[in-house]
Amino acid sequence: MTHSDPTVFLVDDDSVLQRSVEAVLQSVGIRVESFSSAEEFLEKRDPSRPGCMLLDLKMPKMSGLDLLTLLRQEDDPIPILFVSGYGDISTAVTAMQRGADDFLEKPFADAVLVERVRNAFREDEQRRRKHDREIEIRRRIGSLTRREAQVMELVIAGRSSKDIAAELGISLKTVEHHRIHLLDKMRVGTAVDLTREVVSAGLAGDFDKPTAS
Repeated sequence: MTHSDPTVFLVDDDSVLQRSVEAVLQSVGIRVESFSSAEEFLEKRDPSRPGCMLLDLKMPKMSGLDLLTLLRQEDDPIPILFVSGYGDISTAVTAMQRGADDFLEKPFADAVLVERVRNAFREDEQRRRKHDREIEIRRRIGSLTRREAQVMELVIAGRSSKDIAAELGISLKTVEHHRIHLLDKMRVGTAVDLTREVVSAGLAGDFDKPTAS
């Protein structure tokens, strides 16, 4: 296994549970790295590594909920599954509201643990793909001139070339010229494709300011 393999980052001060979870997951070929505290995890955290977290709710110093809150404030999208012997409905609701993905109450069946972890791995892969796609779309938007970005925003808003020309105070021919170039830079064939790309990346109405002139 390498650092590119999905990994379960287990953060729990219970050494008995650590060994138990490690044995279960490693028996089915899942990589596990264990940490006895939130602080230890943060010291070694590498957001580029894929996987998920199994996070204890109650730990000395920084609690699991505190660590969850910190990671979400930093826009770390890693799927987080809480494990706790003290869980109740209100705690689970609080964890979900703060961005947790799942909640397992001790003791839990081995098969349930494996299933939830594999689900979390799939979720992590989807989030990383979406994130990479958003970065690429932002890069393409950043390559547009200011005028091309203005035209693109109006195209996505559903305006016709005639309306765009009137709003920007330029000729219809100039609008069509910008449309051709922006579609080429965005690597799409039509206005519909352009809108789909930008909206699917969650960037509609949130364009980066273009640096080109």
